[in-house]
Amino acid sequence: AGLADAAGPDAATQGRLAEAAAACRGLRDAVRAAGAENGARRLQRDLDTIERHLGQVALSAYGLEPPRIVGPTQAVPGSTITLAMAAPRVEGLATAVAMTCAGAALTPTAEGARLAIPATAAVGSDLEVVGALTLGPAEHGIAIQTRHRLRLVQPLELALALAGVDALSGRMRLQASLTNHRPEAVEVALTAAAPTGCTVAAPERVTVPAGATLPAVLEVLPDAAMPAGPIDLAVTAGAGADRAAARLTAFHIPPAANRIRNPGFEDGLQGWGAIAGDAALDTAVAHHGRAALRLTNPQTGASTVSQSVTLNQTAPGALRVRAASRGQGVTGAPDKGYALYVDLYYTDGTPLYGQTVNFASGDSGWRLGELTIEPSKPIRNVNVYLLLRGKAGTVWFDDVAVVEDPHRRGNLAAAAQISVDSSFGRDYHAGPINDGLTEVAALHWTQQAWASAEEAVDHSILVTFAAPTTVARMAIHWSLDAGIARTSSEVHLQIPEGEGWKTVGTLRPTAPEAVSTLALPAPATATRFRVLQPAGKGPAGRPHLMWVRELELFGE
Repeated sequence: AGLADAAGPDAATQGRLAEAAAACRGLRDAVRAAGAENGARRLQRDLDTIERHLGQVALSAYGLEPPRIVGPTQAVPGSTITLAMAAPRVEGLATAVAMTCAGAALTPTAEGARLAIPATAAVGSDLEVVGALTLGPAEHGIAIQTRHRLRLVQPLELALALAGVDALSGRMRLQASLTNHRPEAVEVALTAAAPTGCTVAAPERVTVPAGATLPAVLEVLPDAAMPAGPIDLAVTAGAGADRAAARLTAFHIPPAANRIRNPGFEDGLQGWGAIAGDAALDTAVAHHGRAALRLTNPQTGASTVSQSVTLNQTAPGALRVRAASRGQGVTGAPDKGYALYVDLYYTDGTPLYGQTVNFASGDSGWRLGELTIEPSKPIRNVNVYLLLRGKAGTVWFDDVAVVEDPHRRGNLAAAAQISVDSSFGRDYHAGPINDGLTEVAALHWTQQAWASAEEAVDHSILVTFAAPTTVARMAIHWSLDAGIARTSSEVHLQIPEGEGWKTVGTLRPTAPEAVSTLALPAPATATRFRVLQPAGKGPAGRPHLMWVRELELFGE
């Protein structure tokens, strides 16, 4: 049956559609017969456009849904996946479906096709499957196309995130997110490496279902003698020949170094003052230990507790401030109304107000919020507030910590002006790049990291100082989207030279890691520094994206 024989639009419309389709088909046949495909490229592009419009008209005229390809959007090189073609049928009208894919072999099936992906296909690249629904006889029917994109991924992915810290013991809890992209379940073996003085307990084996992500919890217990500072942790996952690795740098705060008194509320509210609203001890809910602080606002109101810590610094020193929190029924948008809130007072009497980690609204599980503050002058005292203000709801706080961080002295980027080449949509902006927040799971996604536009071009971060500044070391904290470190495969630190840029150091991480550190061969001095990601050198699976949580530059 032809187009003019089927139920649907009036006969005149059916006839014109059939004539137009036949005319396009005739022109294509003539080009092929003359061997003129190269010379007629413009004509063939025009025919593509005409046929695309004809297809939309035909779908509308017959009241049909457009065809679509149903199947996975990710696949592993060397695997075979099944695709189905969901296409409408019209009584009295001949229809046919077909699929093609450049770069992979397709075997037709009754429902669609099996796609065999070459084992040599590059991870991070895409395959495009083109499906065609032909309405009417093949020789003069209307072909309506649909496209399905497949991203090629590693068989096994591993991401690490800091899930919690016990302020009373220093014990850390890591979450390893294991993603199995294969079409069958796999048994994953985990091995962990930590510096001397740390003990890591990890499950020996985890069974991950096909196409699933499964969390595994690792416990890290630093020795009592280990000082405050970063701990580099490495975890490897293996399933047969498949391997994945990830690294995480977590900041260890020994209980003795924590300047907060009664950080886990094990002694009630002792040590905490300026109590306002409904602030109470809760022994039924805790992040660690036996108790937590609970703040409750039945209606929009203010509940808070605070503690003042005297430091009397003789030179400016960075601070790490940390707390775990969870919420229930918290109203409003995420903002400073539900936050770990810090005010500083310098030794000269001047203040720095409102340094915060803002927690998520609504209902949320325990999240760890951590803030790094780079003071411009020596600090006399720090006031730490745990608050629920201008909102209704119930929140809990636990495991609060304040420690001076000698490893972060002199992060120059905190005082610089930051600009970027582009952003991924209007909600992303450059603010997170130097806001001092590295533990960001508790934040709204727009505050967690900056993401560039996802385009196959160079991406960059421009750091501008008020005066010439010497940089000897760079650290990039990568986005932890979905718990996976989105580590770029190549990044250059550059300074101006003539009308262009000169590279003074290069990072080429070989595996996903939460933080990448670059020590320059020689210190570089400039008023402007550029962090450049060359085109296509983004994270695995998203090579055209640059995704940065925090950028730090140090003079030593």
